[in-house]
Amino acid sequence: MKLQGYNGVVKPRLLIVTTTADLSLPLFFHLSDDNLMDVSFIFYDMPIDGLESIVRKGFEFVYFRDPFNDLTISQPHAKRLTEAIIDNLRTAYKVDKISSYDDMMFEDKWHQYNLFGDLMPQTELPSSFDDVNFDTQLLKKRISARSKGIVFDRASILPKDSPQDYVLQAKLNIKKEYRVFMVGGEIVKPMAIKSSKTPNQIAKLVGLEDKIPSDLTQICQEVYKKTKFDLMGLDIVETDEGYKVLEVNRSCQFAKFYRLSGLNLASMLSSYLVQTKAD
Repeated sequence: MKLQGYNGVVKPRLLIVTTTADLSLPLFFHLSDDNLMDVSFIFYDMPIDGLESIVRKGFEFVYFRDPFNDLTISQPHAKRLTEAIIDNLRTAYKVDKISSYDDMMFEDKWHQYNLFGDLMPQTELPSSFDDVNFDTQLLKKRISARSKGIVFDRASILPKDSPQDYVLQAKLNIKKEYRVFMVGGEIVKPMAIKSSKTPNQIAKLVGLEDKIPSDLTQICQEVYKKTKFDLMGLDIVETDEGYKVLEVNRSCQFAKFYRLSGLNLASMLSSYLVQTKAD
């Protein structure tokens, strides 16, 4: 089958599984309007018995987005839904090679440190909050979304917080912070410049930069070799000790990047998938 969306030829069908908190979701709506793909959506909180009518049409591609950015989502339910979709769409190409719900636990920062420890700041698992020296360290939620879950001082630890939900990471003297997007292993230009998260400032994209330092390019390539993700966003900082990876976002958000650059990563991902992953 020719997977092209032009002149009446059958368009490839993409199923996106996500949450209503996915800020980039509207950028996927245009794939059908632009004749790139026939896109359908499933949310992680939908009843599993409602799947049949959706998956019956079949899909060439399935994209499991982040199920963790909406705290109202039951993760056991999200796991059952994910496994049911995979079981019903066995021949579809799964974006980022997701073959089970457990693959999405890549978002766990401790898991990432075990993969990219030589590229990241020193990271540990705290056995107690008493282990933390907030002069030189900070706490990060192992699984979080949009730069939330960073604790800079002891007073910000909540009674409900548990050490097992956090990693302990060395503080860095950050000169510049980047959000680097990659599609199919290629860095998207321009890169985004971020303001760093602080106790008094949220992290956000504040500008663009075309020039990519060679050391930063090498880091991105090393991460891609270990993940082979179709689309990802890397948070990388320049420090006195060189470039460090803060985290890798498999299901990255890119609405603000679109507003800054005019580049729709949903369209770029779609084109990449059709050109390289279609049968």
